Amino acid sequence: MKCEHYTRRNGKVPAALFLIRVMLVLWIMFMPAGPAEAHSALNRHLDLPPVEIYDGDTLLKISLADVAGYCREKTGGAGSTVDVACAYRAMQAGIEALWGKETPERDDIKVVSSLPSYTSVVSFQYLTGAGPDVRGVKAKGDFGLVLPDGTEVKDASYKNLQELSKNISLENYQFTFVRRSTGESFTVKVKDDVFSGNYFELSKKVNFGVPERATVREFEQNAAQQTVITERFLTLPPWELFEDIKQPFPVAAGVFTSAVFLLFVSGLVYSWKAKK
Repeated sequence: MKCEHYTRRNGKVPAALFLIRVMLVLWIMFMPAGPAEAHSALNRHLDLPPVEIYDGDTLLKISLADVAGYCREKTGGAGSTVDVACAYRAMQAGIEALWGKETPERDDIKVVSSLPSYTSVVSFQYLTGAGPDVRGVKAKGDFGLVLPDGTEVKDASYKNLQELSKNISLENYQFTFVRRSTGESFTVKVKDDVFSGNYFELSKKVNFGVPERATVREFEQNAAQQTVITERFLTLPPWELFEDIKQPFPVAAGVFTSAVFLLFVSGLVYSWKAKK
C-alpha cells in the first residue's frame, strides 16, 4: 500500500513525527483485549449483591470485585470483562434456580461450562473454589469444561483455551449447574439478543486475526461493544439475560390491579342495588 504524507509547509512529514504516528497505529492494533472503558463498566457495578455460599462452616460473600481481582491476577489484567460479568450473573442465576432462598454449600455445587474463555474458566474456578491458588478453601466445589459438541476439555491451560477460543460463538454461552446432593441440574443459557450483531466476528478479528487482522475502526467497534455488553450483564435482570428464567410476578402491580377490579365490581353491585 502506497502512503503519502503531507504538511502544509513543504509537503513532508518530519521523520520523528512519522515514527510516532506509526507507533501509535501499531499500539492500537496490537493492544490486548479488555479496553479501559469495559473495565470502567465493570468497576461501576462492583456493589452488586454478592454470591453467598458456605465453605465448610464459613459463610462467604463473594463479591464481583473478588472475582475480578482473581481474574486480573491470572490474566495480567487482559481478560474479557464480558466473561467475568457473565460468569458472575450466571452463578447467581444457577444458585437461585436450584437452591432458591437457601445458601448452598460450596462442595455441593458443580458447574459445567461450554465456554472455553480463559477469563470465564478462572471466574468459575474461583467461585467454586476449584481453581489453582484460591486461598482458604475448605470444601471445594466442582468445575468442568465441556464444549457444545460434547468434547470434554481437560487441559485448562491458557495456551489451550486461547486456541479453543478462536471458535467461540453464542452456542458456547451456556452453563449447567448441578446440585450434587440431589442430582438436580439447571442450564443457564445466554439469550441471543444480549450480544451485539457482529460481536463474535469482530472478537475473532481483534483477538486472533481471523479471518484477517482487524482495522483500527474494528478495534474501536469491538471496544464499544465490550462496554455495552458488560453493562448489560451487570444491569439487566436475569430473565432478560438468560433463557428459561421466569420474570417474578410484580406483587405491587398485582395488588393495584386487584384493588381496581374490586372497586369496579363494588361499583356494579352498588349500581345494581340502587336501581332496585
